[in-house]
Amino acid sequence: MLQSLATAARQDKLRREKGVRSVGDAQYDLQTNYVITSTFTITSLIFSLLYALTTPTLSLSYLLGGACGFAYIVSLSKFVNTIGASAIDELGELNPQAVSDAGGGAARFAYLGVLFVLIKIGGGGFDGSGIFTLIPAIAGFFTYQISTVLEGQRKLA
Repeated sequence: MLQSLATAARQDKLRREKGVRSVGDAQYDLQTNYVITSTFTITSLIFSLLYALTTPTLSLSYLLGGACGFAYIVSLSKFVNTIGASAIDELGELNPQAVSDAGGGAARFAYLGVLFVLIKIGGGGFDGSGIFTLIPAIAGFFTYQISTVLEGQRKLA
């Protein structure tokens, strides 16, 4: 089984070197672009609605969280795209250690940490006394989840 994985990985690497993209690569790119674009669109629409109907503190907090969530989903998509490629060494052989280590890349979680630091710097918290408030910012961060659910529903339809 490991040998067949190595052969498939070698063939995939040769296709990539020749510039031939598989159907799966093109489909992944379309899905990624859909999720990233819809995340940006949904965040923009919700921010506009909040800006029109609520206080600037609430809308800016949501926008800050949405920006961090957008950066997170872009980082996540780049990481997922490299999972298979990192398991192949220079000779096109499957690297079992790299396969067992796949799933790392926890640096993308720094965006959530940056969000909390920016909220703290802005004097925010639960009471809304600072520039940013916590709950709208966290809601903005997790707006990308709406895009992933929409993508799943689109695939089912």
